[in-house]
Amino acid sequence: MKGIDQSVLIGELHKVPLPHQKNPAKTIVNVLEKLPLRRTSVSPEKDVAAFFEDYHRLPLEVFEKFSFDEVCKLKHSSSHYMYKTFENLFEQIANYEVVRKIQSSIWRWGYQQGTWNEIVDTYNNIRRFSLDLGPDFEIRLDYSAGFNECGRSKYSRTFLDGVFAFLVYYKKKHVMTIGFSVTKGRRILIQQVQLAHRTRNRFLYKFPTNRMEFVINQFLTYFPKYKLSVVDGQTLIQKNMSSLVAALQSENRLITSAKENLPFLDKEGRIQENKHIHRCMYIQNKINEHLAHMKSDQERIEKFYGNTGSFILTSSSFKANQLDHYQVAA
Repeated sequence: MKGIDQSVLIGELHKVPLPHQKNPAKTIVNVLEKLPLRRTSVSPEKDVAAFFEDYHRLPLEVFEKFSFDEVCKLKHSSSHYMYKTFENLFEQIANYEVVRKIQSSIWRWGYQQGTWNEIVDTYNNIRRFSLDLGPDFEIRLDYSAGFNECGRSKYSRTFLDGVFAFLVYYKKKHVMTIGFSVTKGRRILIQQVQLAHRTRNRFLYKFPTNRMEFVINQFLTYFPKYKLSVVDGQTLIQKNMSSLVAALQSENRLITSAKENLPFLDKEGRIQENKHIHRCMYIQNKINEHLAHMKSDQERIEKFYGNTGSFILTSSSFKANQLDHYQVAA
């Protein structure tokens, strides 16, 4: 099964008093004792101040005695790009990367850094999220590559309409994607409740009738005190269709350029360029298939995201990255 098992998200994050939320690193105690080399000035206060002034220049091995919580606090508190080996930790190791992706999601979908305590709560809630549907169902966490606000996911290459996804597995088979982003003010944007396959979805009899209502209820259970907003199906369709059209135009430009190059190539070069043209044409055909399916399914998708069962979608909207989201009320 692809994606991150929540059990690998080891390490605890701890909240800080409100005055330290923007700079939680200042709550780390015994900083000098944790460093491999002690400072030599007569004033420990000056040594601590000097550390916080330039710790972003230090390689990862210097922080060997710092906990997961402390390393994340240092990263959150720095306005500088950290030393390369330090940055690599937040791009390669799952629990650190999830913290980075939470910060990135808040910025990409809310244009704010987010407070440290928000990040702590979101990390802990992601770790414990469950569908509560029995042992046949498992979930794995996945997220967009790099710092992208949406797109192909890192582990399963599933297309995500937001930053995060819980990949739903039934008897070890990926059957559904629950996509979401976290943004400013403890708000979850539910952006994707999508079947992995168009047919043979016999597992659905195990689900409550209204899947949207069920997913909303699970987020309310595992993200208490968060505001929930559901994507507007119409803007979701419009955005995805616009992306597909742009991809189609991009492939067309590649084909045109390749055809223009053909007269100037030798025999082997023309063979390779024709292969490239056929690859582009194959991609175009697939994109056109997706577009046709999306157009035929547009009405169903709009109704699906608008039907939240016992929950009400209010007129309070949250717009970001070309998508409208409507806040959920009981």
